[in-house]
Amino acid sequence: MKSFQGSTLSKLDESGRLKLPPNVVADFKSVDPTGNVSLKYLPEGAIFIKPANQAPPAPSADSDDDKAYEENDEMRIRERLGSLLSSSDTISPQGRLTLPLRLLKRIGVYTGEEIALVGVGKGYEVWKPEALEEELDKELAQRRRRYEHTRDQLTE
Repeated sequence: MKSFQGSTLSKLDESGRLKLPPNVVADFKSVDPTGNVSLKYLPEGAIFIKPANQAPPAPSADSDDDKAYEENDEMRIRERLGSLLSSSDTISPQGRLTLPLRLLKRIGVYTGEEIALVGVGKGYEVWKPEALEEELDKELAQRRRRYEHTRDQLTE
């Protein structure tokens, strides 16, 4: 299984298109040669991009599913959020990817602005650079507290 790694800064054009670095395009195409990708909003404030062939299959639509959907509030909410907070696209021959404005708005990034692209396991995350730094600071502070707690227990 391919592991996506590295990070870079890039700028969205006025149409919300992201010009992916050649190594990132190569990473995606090594997993899915079609260049099809799945995009999903993450609650920590990023957009996750992964090869479409790595996305779980859509549930089959039959009459039992329709009835379950109508009678299950939680299922409706989950599916609605899944539809509104995800999208798909294909990497263009020029290495561009269009990020939906509704997802960009969720992470506080607008066309023409800079973004951070971070390789994480099965894909890449798109972040507003300042939000990524805040998230990193929080994680490092939490790790420091765990380290100090462990150290204090060992030295007692």
